[in-house]
Amino acid sequence: MTPSDEVAIREVDAERLAARRDGVLALLGEAVEGNVSLGFLRPLDGTGSEAWFDGCVAEVRAGSRHVWVAERAGDVIGVVHLELALKENARHRGEVQKLVVAGGARRLGIGGLLMGALEDRARALGRFLLILDTDEGSGAVTFYDRLGWQSAGVVPDYARRPDGMLWGTRLFWRDLRRTGDG
Repeated sequence: MTPSDEVAIREVDAERLAARRDGVLALLGEAVEGNVSLGFLRPLDGTGSEAWFDGCVAEVRAGSRHVWVAERAGDVIGVVHLELALKENARHRGEVQKLVVAGGARRLGIGGLLMGALEDRARALGRFLLILDTDEGSGAVTFYDRLGWQSAGVVPDYARRPDGMLWGTRLFWRDLRRTGDG
């Protein structure tokens, strides 16, 4: 990699996240057009995705959500979110959401770097039990298996993919106390 190709992984505060609005929404749009299940249907409604983004900024500001971006040459090429459980009896948990890497940047280790940064921060916050769900038919299942996440099973017809078809979701969990370095 040349210096201009270097990837920076950063946790962003609310202001820095807001400044990356266009890049994050473009990344989201690319994924939805590629039929990646992220909670949105095609065609991506700018109003709905913008409202979701504004909500994320507010949650980062409030401290209930943490967001990391991967950037190369000033472009957002990846993102991942950690939503903190807020109930009194659940303050040891967090949910991984919206791990997305741009099509041209996949299989370069960026997803693993984003997840590593998220897991390090979760440990620092005392959040040792993480959960996530992903489209059963996607390559993400293999990705999370390789990272050492445990499958809790598949819920059939859990959500609609962006093309509108119902699809199963695989639930994963990870106890950071058992990963050898936490």
